[in-house]
Amino acid sequence: MVEGDFRQDSGERAMEQLLANKSRPTAIFGADGLMTIGAMKGLRAARYRVPADISVIGFDDAPWFDLFDPPLTAVAQPITAMATAAVRAMVHLVDDAAAPLPAADATPACRLVRRASCGPAPA
Repeated sequence: MVEGDFRQDSGERAMEQLLANKSRPTAIFGADGLMTIGAMKGLRAARYRVPADISVIGFDDAPWFDLFDPPLTAVAQPITAMATAAVRAMVHLVDDAAAPLPAADATPACRLVRRASCGPAPA
């Protein structure tokens, strides 16, 4: 695991660090879209093929992820549903802070958006 700062260049630096290890990863997970793009840039610069050599998945799906070569697999957050649940929770706290929050207002689940940047681990 390599820490980044949610900018593209930190994703590229993190990828360089991971590739410098004796045991190269077979897959990487970027904590956000920009760092994942940077990691893919670092892989390309080092002449690694995605997903033939290393699988890549990012967090926070973006509309342009399907424009990459290969299209980038991502975990999508349900932003609208999360915002709605947060507003409902705040209103609930203002109206009756002692009452438990209804289970229906729990944070919605993320979903995997499968594209072409993931594959079986190289032999």
